[in-house]
Amino acid sequence: MTHKTKYLLKMGVYWSILMACITTGIAAWGEGSFSEFYSWKFVAKLVVYFVLGIGVGYFNWRQNEKE
Repeated sequence: MTHKTKYLLKMGVYWSILMACITTGIAAWGEGSFSEFYSWKFVAKLVVYFVLGIGVGYFNWRQNEKE
């Protein structure tokens, strides 16, 4: 694996964990329940956030290359 691939995967993991904690925490705080962790919707959110994290990491990588 190249350094760029490792960086993009790491950004994907960090982004998915951060966004899942924020969105699920807000939803659970409003409903008073953490049952969302056991649904397929939560897994779908993680996948979407992982892809978004890779996109953010790629954009950040390109910006750093230009400097």
